[in-house]
Amino acid sequence: MIKVLRIINRFNLGGHTYNAMFLSAFLGNDFETKLCGGQHEKHEGDSLFIPLQYGLEPQIIDVLERNVNFSNDRKALKAIRRIILEYKPDVVHTHASKAGALGRYAAYKEKVPVIVHTFYGHVFHSYFGKLKTVLMRGLNGFWPKSLTQ
Repeated sequence: MIKVLRIINRFNLGGHTYNAMFLSAFLGNDFETKLCGGQHEKHEGDSLFIPLQYGLEPQIIDVLERNVNFSNDRKALKAIRRIILEYKPDVVHTHASKAGALGRYAAYKEKVPVIVHTFYGHVFHSYFGKLKTVLMRGLNGFWPKSLTQ
């Protein structure tokens, strides 16, 4: 059985929740899957009902949040590494920027054999200001070749 760990930024209403949930719920019988991510923000709709209605019980990483917060980001990285060590996935599949950066780095450090990332293009233009856009492009493009193939 191939174990897949899927990490999303947060469980807010949006395409990434549906994408990650459908991939997790309908991957096939040869796969075991675990879904985790941050909590939705107060001004956003909660999307936890989506995976729950398909029999998935996601693991919430409380410190994984949208905004850059070096203290919480360090804690989120430790939490993701701990999940990887406990779950022992064969594949880590990350979604969106923050979960992608932290999840791919954690998977790389824990020597997960296959690391996959789904980009959501709006962060590459017009979503953030110019400085954050450049930073996000850099973070999403600055990986050892083995992490981007």
